[in-house]
Amino acid sequence: ELSSSVRQNLLSLQSTADLLATTQSRLSTGKSVNSALDNPTNFFTAQSLDNRASDINNLLDGIANGVQVLQAANTGITSLQKLIDSAKSIANQALQTTVGYSTKSNVSTTISGATASDLRGTTSYASSSALGNVLYSGAAGGTTAATSSSTLGSAAQGSFTAAAAVKAADTTTNLVGTATLIGAAGAATVAGTSPADGDTLTVNGHTITFRAGIAPTGTSIPSGSGVNSGGTVLTDGSGNSTVFLGTTGTPLATVNDLLTAVDLASGVQTASINSSGVATFGAATGATGSSIAAGIATIKSSTGADVSITGKADFLKGLGLTSATGSGNATLNVTRTTAGGSLGSLIQDGSTLNVNGHVITFKNAPIPGSTNAPAVPSGFGASGNVLTDGNGNSTVYLQAGSVADVLKAVDFATGVQTFTLNGSGGGTLATATGQIASSINASGQLKLSTGVNADLSVTGTGNALAALGLAGNTGSATAFTAARNSGVGGISGKTLTFSSFNGGTAVNVTLGDGTNGTVKTLDQLNTALQANNLSATIDANGLLT
Repeated sequence: ELSSSVRQNLLSLQSTADLLATTQSRLSTGKSVNSALDNPTNFFTAQSLDNRASDINNLLDGIANGVQVLQAANTGITSLQKLIDSAKSIANQALQTTVGYSTKSNVSTTISGATASDLRGTTSYASSSALGNVLYSGAAGGTTAATSSSTLGSAAQGSFTAAAAVKAADTTTNLVGTATLIGAAGAATVAGTSPADGDTLTVNGHTITFRAGIAPTGTSIPSGSGVNSGGTVLTDGSGNSTVFLGTTGTPLATVNDLLTAVDLASGVQTASINSSGVATFGAATGATGSSIAAGIATIKSSTGADVSITGKADFLKGLGLTSATGSGNATLNVTRTTAGGSLGSLIQDGSTLNVNGHVITFKNAPIPGSTNAPAVPSGFGASGNVLTDGNGNSTVYLQAGSVADVLKAVDFATGVQTFTLNGSGGGTLATATGQIASSINASGQLKLSTGVNADLSVTGTGNALAALGLAGNTGSATAFTAARNSGVGGISGKTLTFSSFNGGTAVNVTLGDGTNGTVKTLDQLNTALQANNLSATIDANGLLT
């Protein structure tokens, strides 16, 4: 029987052994809790965490496997890229390597307009001609064909004649040219209302202004204008005039001065103005000025335009130019007449033709450089009744212009004829090489040459297109057109002969439309040359090698 102290020691040793066993278990497992008996709560918590850690480790293993797959794919792509680079290098080497033979020599030529699709080059053009409608002269019956000499304006001036009168209190019964426009009773002045300061007449779009007092002199004369020697009429040289009335005590302007101003506006007379501002008036070539004699007033039109005069009715009635009365305006129209020497339809002043972008203007005036006409402007040249700038733009002067002048102006615009200016108002007229000048045939039809520079296109303003028979069958067409004759490039039909080269087969190549054995394209040419060890190229400038 053990004593209590021994039993106590034995229990202590057993307790110590249990603690040692527990400690050893914990050291060997690395866990403080190894069973639910140790600590149920901690045991199950730890077990749950262990399971979760195991799941996470599995996921990490899957991710690592995915990374390995991507690395393997990247390695494969890199290898493919290296293979592609290697293939590209081999292809470039092959491209740079001459197959079969190397170039020994070459020959080149430039073909204007040639392309790989058509080696023949630029299409060539030849001038063609086109006929207008029949033009008739102004001869009675209207059946006589016009000719190149038929005038564009009237063959004779239009004329209006009527009796004029003086004021009832005046001492003369017949109005004369020396009668003044204003004055006291007893003087030979115009019957009716005399013009006042500021009154105007409108003649063919130009203005005649009446002014009291006297005309300016010396440096007071406006630049570009001129005053006649009598000091009664100032003109700008373009048809606009000022008539100076003087005063009732000292009247100045006369009926003759007024008629001169009307003629300047209508083109019957022209003004030559010198550097001192002195204007000299003279009738246009072949024209007769308006006049008054024995109480009879005669108003003349030019051959280049009708006359329209608008002014106060009472004043015009005093001159016998209207039967209307009152302070309102009245209008007198004097029309031209046609005759055998003119076209049956007269061209209106200011009408134009636009020929291939160049402008032909018809003007009521004598050609510059003619008698009593201004000098030819600098940079222009006169030929017949045509004034041209040498670049295709022209003015045809109606007072003496003819069909021949129109044809010449059209040819200047198309390049069929040229006019080389000489610097002194003239020049050298020539028909371009290979061209035929426009003409009018025996039937009276204009035969217009297109030239080679462009297809012919003619439009117009006013009545020029219709008067010249270019407005179509109905006379209402707004354009007259004609195409050039076109052909293929200049080397079409030519044959290139290649003798045998480097053991190849000699070949003849004929350029054409690609049919019947001809060659048109670069591919067709290379097919033909292949058997002779030759090849061809062409660049953007038409350089064929």
